[in-house]
Amino acid sequence: MTQTPGDACVQACPNCAAPVDISDQEPLSRFHCPRCGTAMRASRQYNYFDIVEALGQGGMGTVYKAIDRNLNRPVALKLLRRELSEDETYIIKLEDEARITASINHPYVVKVFSFGSDHGQHYIAMELVDKGTLDDLMQLQNRIAELQVLQVGLQVASGLQGGPRTRADPPRREAG
Repeated sequence: MTQTPGDACVQACPNCAAPVDISDQEPLSRFHCPRCGTAMRASRQYNYFDIVEALGQGGMGTVYKAIDRNLNRPVALKLLRRELSEDETYIIKLEDEARITASINHPYVVKVFSFGSDHGQHYIAMELVDKGTLDDLMQLQNRIAELQVLQVGLQVASGLQGGPRTRADPPRREAG
């Protein structure tokens, strides 16, 4: 995949080598070469991040596993949906999420590495936690033991306690 002037993304067809503009394709989406009809998958890069696989989707966008080419490490790349990347309100929400999360140093909160944009889409690059989701655990175990639920709840509460406070927050009391 190469970038051309004007922020166009071009990918060569593996069958006929024709250049195919994939600028409007979502990362990893399937499409066909307009010349020979070969099925292809859009390989996308955002700045120095290579998209590897989709991890999950939410209201504002999709989280992908990506490789940071500068540091040669896997990251989670949260990509704001294309149509929301044109709305200043959503850009500010994503940037606030990045700044707030980056301000927290806690073992139960992911580390944020950067916030940026490329191809007209905004993203957050963060620590990749490759241990699955709570939904995955629930599907795997069918029923989660009460003690395990309490442990997860305590970890979530502990991570939230590490976050910034607003004026409406009650004062925190230290244990001990």
